[in-house]
Amino acid sequence: MNTKLQNIIESTQVLRADIINHPLNSNIVTMEHLRSFMEHHIFAVWDYMSLLKSLQKELTCTTLPWCPTVNTKLCRIVNELVMDAESTINLEGEAQSQFDIYRDCMKSVGARTEGIDQLIEKVRRGESLVKALMTTGNLAPSAALFVLDTFNIIDKSKAHEIAAVFAFGREALLPELFLKMVHNLKDEFPELGAYQVYMEQYLKVHNKQNLEHAYEMLEVLCGNDAIKWVEAEAAAKKALESRLNFWNAIEINMNIAALAVV
Repeated sequence: MNTKLQNIIESTQVLRADIINHPLNSNIVTMEHLRSFMEHHIFAVWDYMSLLKSLQKELTCTTLPWCPTVNTKLCRIVNELVMDAESTINLEGEAQSQFDIYRDCMKSVGARTEGIDQLIEKVRRGESLVKALMTTGNLAPSAALFVLDTFNIIDKSKAHEIAAVFAFGREALLPELFLKMVHNLKDEFPELGAYQVYMEQYLKVHNKQNLEHAYEMLEVLCGNDAIKWVEAEAAAKKALESRLNFWNAIEINMNIAALAVV
């Protein structure tokens, strides 16, 4: 493995461990906890796609007239990642995005989708993301801040920094994080088949090969440029800190939601 890549793995190890071992992951013990978690987490499911699509925009040709890409291997990697996330095959054998599958699971457990639905509708109408986040009802400030952190990276960062966030803030983190959560949910909510199936399918998609592809993208984009590797490490740490802050906020709001029905 590239030594500079290994350095980032080691330097982000504590942050990743703090998120994976966060109390939130084992404290979803009532339906109110689960609904509150999903109503927050759907925004992270949504902004994952935007992060991935920004890499597709950087590493493939998405404009007309079409021009050959500089690195066809990276083009294939990112297009395959997008295909899996944007049009995976659901349990009915139909193409559906991971986002829409998650949203369907929310409805099946009685979680509200109004917040994310309103946000997407505003964006579709051409409203700026910042204005949409500020004017959407049923949207927790912590979710808005997390989304803004991601879009600050998308709008202001270079391709290697976005790739670092994708690799370390998503692919190197989420499978292990949600594997623990799935096991806890099976114990607490054996009746929640749809959500558990979604999580297990998600873990299959975000497998070891996806992580290797994410690392490969980062290695190619940084090459032997020491400055790029420093920038990549800083971006990875910032993304993990944003996730940790989001997890802290979700835990607080989740517990408030559970108390409200007592």
